[in-house]
Amino acid sequence: MVMVMTLQCFLSSVMVSTNAFEFAPSFWDFEMKDIAGNQVKMSQFQESKAILIVNVASSCGYTDQNYKELQTMYQKYHSKGLEILAFPCNQFGAQEQNDDPAIAQFVQDQYHVTFPLMAKVQYFIYAYCIVS
Repeated sequence: MVMVMTLQCFLSSVMVSTNAFEFAPSFWDFEMKDIAGNQVKMSQFQESKAILIVNVASSCGYTDQNYKELQTMYQKYHSKGLEILAFPCNQFGAQEQNDDPAIAQFVQDQYHVTFPLMAKVQYFIYAYCIVS
């Protein structure tokens, strides 16, 4: 059984059809770049039991709390099927003004994250948290 819960997600280049009869791509069809610039197929996470897609920023009032709690959650539940995909974004209050290398360095130096950090994105859309 698969439940789908709507979450805000930040993706860089997504084409949304305005014609209701056109094919709507699945989450699994997307490819995104990770923070190092490597292409990542979302389909590689298809075996995960739950995928949490989050927006993150280095200069947000919740940065410290968010990264610490996301890392704790990832360490506790990754072996049970949780995947966390973090997308840095500067859209809200210009809270992520760094480029990808600076973001990666900051996150590793401060929080030692082991969950996937994706390339910085510019816009948000609604996406899904997939739970099976």
